[in-house]
Amino acid sequence: MITLNQPQHLGRMAYLWMVSTKTTAGLVMLLVAALLLAGGNFLSGFVSGVLIAGGAPTVSTIKTISSGVADITLGLGVLAMLVLLIGVIVARLEYANFTFTFEEFGLKLRRGVINITEVTIPYRQMQDVNVERNLVHRMTKTSRVVIDSAGHEEAGEHSETDIILEPLDMAMADEVRLLLQRKIGVQVVEGEKEADAEAQAGLIS
Repeated sequence: MITLNQPQHLGRMAYLWMVSTKTTAGLVMLLVAALLLAGGNFLSGFVSGVLIAGGAPTVSTIKTISSGVADITLGLGVLAMLVLLIGVIVARLEYANFTFTFEEFGLKLRRGVINITEVTIPYRQMQDVNVERNLVHRMTKTSRVVIDSAGHEEAGEHSETDIILEPLDMAMADEVRLLLQRKIGVQVVEGEKEADAEAQAGLIS
């Protein structure tokens, strides 16, 4: 449930998505390390056979190669854990610092880790709000909210002035769309009323 005038985060599923994207490299490295650990003996024997051109590998050669494979596996495992830890920390910081606030006259966005930026987009400058969900979004129960503030010439293309909230939990994305459409509608109606009042004043005068 979105509370007006209160900073809102992207949601639990969005946080999990951010963590997964930041830790992908570490998970791949950890998987490679696990494969090396499981098949270290086979790999050592294969490499030894290749090095001696098909001859019988000596015990010392196998031990040397096995030691090298073990060192590589250990180093890769340690590096993978480090990358995973850094990824989780960065994802947590990005999530904590990425907020949006429905203020009285505009939508305020705050994001960044080292360089934190804040910007407020007036509702009167917004033209349309769309919720996009591709296969990845549906699998992760997240969404991409695109706020069009300049109009699109071609469908499927986003201009530099578009405001994009991604990832965002599905339920929250739908709520954001409804709230923004309501705000945009109010702004349009108010603008029409002001124009009508000015026109009537001109006719009377």
